[in-house]
Amino acid sequence: MRASTLLRVLLGLAFNQTAAYPQAAPDPPPFNSTAQLIDTTGAHAWIAPSLTDLRGPCPGLNSLANHGYINRTGLTNATELINAQMNVFGIGRDFATALAVTAPIFSGDPNGVIVSIGGPPDRRYWNETSLKIPMPGLNGTHNFYEHDVSPTFGSLNKFGNDTQIINSQFTALYNRQLNVSNAKSNYSLDVMAAHRAFRRQEDISSDGYMFSALFPSLAVTAADHAFIAQLWGNRSAENPWGKTTKEVLLSFYGVNKTILNADTPLFSPTGHSRIPTPWYRRPLETPYDFLAFSRDVLTMGKAHPEFFTIGGNIGAPNTFENVSISDLTNGTYNETMLFEKNNALCLAMQSAVVTAPVWLETIYKDPDYPNGLVNSTLPPLLSSLECPNLKGVNSDLFLKFPGYTRALAHDNATRLRKG
Repeated sequence: MRASTLLRVLLGLAFNQTAAYPQAAPDPPPFNSTAQLIDTTGAHAWIAPSLTDLRGPCPGLNSLANHGYINRTGLTNATELINAQMNVFGIGRDFATALAVTAPIFSGDPNGVIVSIGGPPDRRYWNETSLKIPMPGLNGTHNFYEHDVSPTFGSLNKFGNDTQIINSQFTALYNRQLNVSNAKSNYSLDVMAAHRAFRRQEDISSDGYMFSALFPSLAVTAADHAFIAQLWGNRSAENPWGKTTKEVLLSFYGVNKTILNADTPLFSPTGHSRIPTPWYRRPLETPYDFLAFSRDVLTMGKAHPEFFTIGGNIGAPNTFENVSISDLTNGTYNETMLFEKNNALCLAMQSAVVTAPVWLETIYKDPDYPNGLVNSTLPPLLSSLECPNLKGVNSDLFLKFPGYTRALAHDNATRLRKG
């Protein structure tokens, strides 16, 4: 099946959404232990990654690979990734499709099919006639899919590495439930929002290259924190929406609490994420689709309005400058609008489309084809959000931020080769 045909099939399956604005979370369906139990035995038993397996700064993807729900090598494809997101984590088809068909394009496959969840895969998988640079994988997408203000992973410009867990960051997260028993602990959305605010200020005060762009800030950073609360939680009859306890947190990150507050700055090895046993997923009757995610984006933004500010430091810590949302979007959006309807997530996802050429031209000799795939794939998936019509983003307003200019894919790939 041709890549373009595959994307049309996936898009058709996903394009069956009901338009609505964020509403209160629906009541969960009755807990079904048989339907919601995720198999962690046999073909899906946990196996530690080998030295040649690809792993990156996404514990969810790492756990899917370690349990064989995607290829254990860490080199997967869009169809496999969509199915795993939906069937293991309960992500909605629209959301899962958007992630699965854009991640390959922005990480080095112009056909939008193959993606490395870590660094560059074996050279035989590169489309060398199309690529300007080595196929970067998701590790090489800093300030697009990989970003500053991670819950636990290091910022690339601060640590020179964005694929290892920073001890102090993980300890700060874990300690948000320190004096609570495991049974009563829960890294809920409000807990994760508070940690996100802490991490944002920590990066501002310590990383002169900290940068907060539209798509990674409004969507990806939000997802990294919300997923821990909404997708990792272990469901039960008593807790049908799930609880992400301390033990669940440690398991998905693949670390042992005996190394909390260790002297070493980094946890090693990374990528050993494990689905807990037993573990019951989010019910498929209430998938984590774009509307559910938009509700969480808005909830976190109203509690912490700074999440909706775009900008960065200008070469030194504590030099953060905002960029006007109205100026960025030629008046299509403004700061007030981001607190209304689905507008924050709309702007995030639409910006990924309209700024795609800036990123793709650093990866591909001819970015027109992959850019066309982005433009034909993402907009229809956003129909449920009822977005304003964004025609462009004034990316030149970001040129004063060194964290932006260094974040382009070619610079990321250069540093990956040196690393």
